[in-house]
Amino acid sequence: MKLADLPAALKLLEKESRLRHPDDFLDRDRLQDEFGEDFVDAATNDYLGLGERRCSFTIGPVQEWAVDVSRETSPQVETSPQVGLKSTERSPESPQVGLKTAGHGDTTSRDFVEGGLGVPSPPRPNAHVSLNVSRETRDRPGLNAFSSESRRFQESNLSPPTQEKASCELAQPLPGGPSVREDVSRETVQTVLRAGASASRLIYGSSRTHLDVEAYLAEWLGHEGSLLFSSGYAANVGALAALLSPGDAVFSDAFNHASLIDGIRLSKARPRVVSHLNCDELEKGLKSSRSSSARWVVTESYFSMDGDGPDLPRLRELCDHYDASLYVDEAHSIGTFGPLGAGLCVEKGIRPDVLMAAFGKAVGSHGACIAGSLNLRTWLWNRARSFVFSTAPSPLQTDALLSQLHAVSAAEGARKRLDEVGQKVRAGLRRKGVEVEPSSFGPILSLVLGSEEKALKVAANLRRSGILAQAIRPPTVPDSASRLRLCLRASLNDQQIERLILSVARETKGLTSQ
Repeated sequence: MKLADLPAALKLLEKESRLRHPDDFLDRDRLQDEFGEDFVDAATNDYLGLGERRCSFTIGPVQEWAVDVSRETSPQVETSPQVGLKSTERSPESPQVGLKTAGHGDTTSRDFVEGGLGVPSPPRPNAHVSLNVSRETRDRPGLNAFSSESRRFQESNLSPPTQEKASCELAQPLPGGPSVREDVSRETVQTVLRAGASASRLIYGSSRTHLDVEAYLAEWLGHEGSLLFSSGYAANVGALAALLSPGDAVFSDAFNHASLIDGIRLSKARPRVVSHLNCDELEKGLKSSRSSSARWVVTESYFSMDGDGPDLPRLRELCDHYDASLYVDEAHSIGTFGPLGAGLCVEKGIRPDVLMAAFGKAVGSHGACIAGSLNLRTWLWNRARSFVFSTAPSPLQTDALLSQLHAVSAAEGARKRLDEVGQKVRAGLRRKGVEVEPSSFGPILSLVLGSEEKALKVAANLRRSGILAQAIRPPTVPDSASRLRLCLRASLNDQQIERLILSVARETKGLTSQ
């Protein structure tokens, strides 16, 4: 289908009374707050009541963290400004939670930003996402998670309940890069987070932290809205199967990830595999497919097995010229490239129609999102089966994701160091006579060795030297294209870099073939 047809498709669902609006009101929490002890949850799947367990994070002078999980006597949910957002003035008007919007409306407004579709705006303070998070640098490891409550007190200028100075750290020490510290004036942070969502987002599984992360992501990635998925695979399979139609012409890069391939297959669209990074071949295909009901170009921005990427501005230009939609998987570029780590699309100044961002790589967390228009978000809420039929992510884990997103956006020193490491390793291997693909860049460096036996042998020898590198073989890569895949890290010091270069050059001498 064409993305321009989404408003009509959503209106048709609404006319048939089958349209499910995103639960941006958090109806379950609202009813729980309104009725207190009289509230009865007969909708979600928390059969034993364990999902309702609350978590208190003890944050103090001790340089470690503890999670005390206990059942609270009161299930009341606290109303608070959106986590990850900096409140401006209080107003009954508000943008839709989880969405980046230009216009506002009161709580009875049913004006949809695109296509005039009726979607109510939830009652919350007027707010905008602030990515300018103040941090101090430190030289020791910190925590990988801190609670949304602590950020809420810091970022919304609310008075904390105690005045004892406490600190909670994010990120990790990096040579040449920052560790990130947040100062929070409180001794114990009591969250309102449930351990589990206990249901899908369509059956009251949404929580405030889901909406907080989606709002942050929409702003960070430069799109109107975003929707969380449990993994990058689930995001790609669900989105593509929901967006593509059997009569569509879909142009897929030959090296695309399995999740992209599987999503296209599930849609029953007509896939046309394009030679890796070949824009001329793509243009010929777009020209010859004018009779298709819709045209899509599907690619990764940074290919995980080759460490290279397409000419994104050229792809955007071709899609605009031939009325095609551009779908970009940024799984390995989010956090790694671009201003504030927002990825290669932002770095190159282009905006795909659909963007997938995954958080299990540079972000150091879990899950993924699809970013795009508000209509896209609502359509996927209704039609992406991997979203509709999956339990929502744990609110506790999602809160940890938000802290990681803050950390990765601030990690400019780490990104600079990572770029230096990549350049040093490539230059060093070339000096040692190792063939390195000229088009590769960034932290992924693949040395094609040919046979599976060669790749496995080289990886085994490196392990004996204390170097962990993965041998990649079919079906992940084509036959006769088995390789040693190096994933470089900002934390590598110069001594480790030199040892890596010498060991890899020794083990692959005379074996590489590009």
